Amino acid sequence: MTCPLTVTVRHDLGAREAKRRVDLDFRRFAQQIGVRAGDVEKDWKDNRLSFSALTMGETTSGWVEVADNVVDILVELPDSMALMARRIGRRLLREGERLLEKK
Repeated sequence: MTCPLTVTVRHDLGAREAKRRVDLDFRRFAQQIGVRAGDVEKDWKDNRLSFSALTMGETTSGWVEVADNVVDILVELPDSMALMARRIGRRLLREGERLLEKK
């Protein structure tokens, strides 16, 4: 079983720039859910990045959907990480806001 975690990050960048930033900084995102740099597979289809990773010996998967003014994130956490879901969600939101702030 899994524990779904969803996060929505608002931005003013437009989809193209937000997607570019997400793609460039995906490693930092993966670290927020406990993934080491080389342990993640990702695949873009249009504006949706699907990923799968090994986290604490279990598979974690999900997607990042980029739109004009929001980035939606869904992570299917293994049950063993369910107790950390709120903390992980706060970290993803904080990092997402940092990544997508207008500079």
